[in-house]
Formats: sequence, C-alpha cells, structure tokens
Amino acid sequence: MKALGTQEVDLPGAERFLLEHASELGVCGVWFVRSLWTQASEQAYQQSLQLLDYAHRYGPHRLERACELAFLYRVQGVPALQLILAEQLDRLPLPMDDDTMEQLYLPFGDSP
Repeated sequence: MKALGTQEVDLPGAERFLLEHASELGVCGVWFVRSLWTQASEQAYQQSLQLLDYAHRYGPHRLERACELAFLYRVQGVPALQLILAEQLDRLPLPMDDDTMEQLYLPFGDSP
C-alpha cells in the first residue's frame, strides 16, 4: 500500500507502477494518473453490469456464444456483443475455414 495524500490506496500492479512513476511529476501528475484509473475502473464496472444484463436478457449460453464470436472475429467491447445478440448472430454456425470468416462483418472490428 502507498499513501496518497491522507488516503491509503491498494492498487493492482500496473496502476501502482504508474502512480509510483507519476509521482516524479508532482502531486498534480499523481492526481491525473489516479483520475485516469478511476475513469477506467468506472467504465469497466458499467460494462460489466451491461454484460450481466445481457446474461439475464438473452441467457448465459447466448452471451457465452456471443463472447466466443467476438473472440473469433477479433472484436472487442460491449457494442460488439450487443450487435451479435440483437442480430442473433450467435445462433449462426461457427465458420469452418478462413473463407467463411469474411462473411460476418462487424463495423467496429479488426479486418480478418
């Protein structure tokens, strides 16, 4: 643990590393890095809640299948899962070879 002002903070390794190095920039640098981590944590929390909502709305099996497709097509983020589930793309059979990988187009993913 490292004291930050009057608060003690127990941080994951990456955040702790960044904060230790940000202290070279001064108090405002530490505050700025901490603000970035707070924003990222809040975003991750909100997106996790969305995934739980999808599990309740579509069922855990469909959500898992959507995650599998997102992994397969190298797309990330909740919008990708939302599109896969809303368009029922998770119900399509998995591609058997590289030629069929190009049949599914997600507007925010890496090109296969």
